[in-house]
Amino acid sequence: QSKIQDNSRLDNVKDSMEIAKAQYELAKVKREKSKIKAPFNGIAKDKISHVGEFIQKGGRLVELMDISKVIAKVNIPETEVRYIRTGGRAQVTLDAFPGKKYTGTIKTLGLEADLKSRSFPVEVIINNMNKKFYPGMMSRVEIVTRVKKNQIIVPRFAVLDRERGAVVFIENNNEVLLKTVTL
Repeated sequence: QSKIQDNSRLDNVKDSMEIAKAQYELAKVKREKSKIKAPFNGIAKDKISHVGEFIQKGGRLVELMDISKVIAKVNIPETEVRYIRTGGRAQVTLDAFPGKKYTGTIKTLGLEADLKSRSFPVEVIINNMNKKFYPGMMSRVEIVTRVKKNQIIVPRFAVLDRERGAVVFIENNNEVLLKTVTL
């Protein structure tokens, strides 16, 4: 009978040990699930929750920003929008870095014009792996829409509007001539 009691106690201890192992594994799983992980690498922009605060599952803790790429937003006149293509290149300058130009790629072209300015929104994405550009910085974007070869360029003030069309004065062998031009 003593042996039966010893076996019974041993079985109880084994059962308790198995229960403890299962509880330990469950605690490990719960601990792992309680870890907070962001879906991407980023910089914390805004802290929404505070230490000690209870957060519901799926609740917001912090607002993250991924600034490995930044977007410059510009408006393109409707007369030039037909020459813009997504994937095209743009040169970007930032007031914070005078004299430096950065290459960007046209990410999106808005499908609807702003009714007041008759311009279309364009987003240019710029690589920012060294994280020196920040959202909100003032930028200027230059997009080459078309290249015309064999063109003569004159200042607008040199072109005169006359009844028979646009004219300019040109100098040829010390003689001034009035020449009709096509703009």
